[in-house]
Amino acid sequence: MRTLIFLILLTLSVIGRGQRGDFRIYELSIDSVGYLHWLVKNEPQGAKYDIQQYRYGRWINAGKVAGKNQPDYKYKFYPRSGANIIRIFSSNVTSDTITYVTKSSRTGGWLWRVEKKIELASEEYYEIYNSSAKLILKGTAKVVDVKNLENGVYYFYGEKTIQKFLKH
Repeated sequence: MRTLIFLILLTLSVIGRGQRGDFRIYELSIDSVGYLHWLVKNEPQGAKYDIQQYRYGRWINAGKVAGKNQPDYKYKFYPRSGANIIRIFSSNVTSDTITYVTKSSRTGGWLWRVEKKIELASEEYYEIYNSSAKLILKGTAKVVDVKNLENGVYYFYGEKTIQKFLKH
């Protein structure tokens, strides 16, 4: 009976903490060199922050930051061309969103046909998705090796370029 009462009180205590809403993630901003900054209040022990970006009609994890029991955090964010909608999620708490629009929003007019590699004008952060919107590759490079991809249609999202391509 004492164990049952203890479990009920422990459960109520945990539920009560969540309902008070004293843990907050707020004041998101992106600086001129691409760092996403945010503040936290009453950070729980062992917090982990998921940086999420809204793409393809859903929230996709773009990165993670381990909590360090400090009031402010930053994360090097690699925006894609055009509008970027970002939020931070941790311990069942979600921040407000921030929208960051890059100056360059270019899309190629022709379907790229690619066998082994994609050569870019300069080094840039990129992500490659398959036709089911599943992230396949990501990184930073001037030459992107795609020879190990299966033949098919893919989408290349870079800092300066958005392009559909056919791997054959």
